[in-house]
Amino acid sequence: RVVNNKGDSMPVLNDQIEAHAFSDYWISCFSKNFAFKLFALFGYDSCVIISNAEEFIWIVKSQFKKDLPLSSIISNCVEYQDTTRRLESKHPIELRKPSYYSFEEEYRFVAYPSNTDAVVTPVETIKINPSIFDYCVLKANRKNV
Repeated sequence: RVVNNKGDSMPVLNDQIEAHAFSDYWISCFSKNFAFKLFALFGYDSCVIISNAEEFIWIVKSQFKKDLPLSSIISNCVEYQDTTRRLESKHPIELRKPSYYSFEEEYRFVAYPSNTDAVVTPVETIKINPSIFDYCVLKANRKNV
């Protein structure tokens, strides 16, 4: 039996601790690592390089709050954990992954909608010709918001 610091039992299955999100959420994932192996692992042949990450984060959060003022958004680097050992975390479950994914060096935006019935237009990835490798640089600036 595993008990957290509040005295609550934590479910353990196959020697792994389980955790669950408290509500529905939207997620957008990015990698801080520009490595060619990620193209093969994720099955893509192109990427967007964000040259000013802090500005990009500010723009995404500002636009989200403008479009959905009653909803919440958080962002941070993903915390990679050994699922059989680490019991405490400062990150919510939406910002955690098993340690075997640590090579991804992921950064996430997690949005909690105030209305889970909200109509959201899905974002689709545009595939470039698979015989080439391509990238573009996105220069974020607050003037576009």
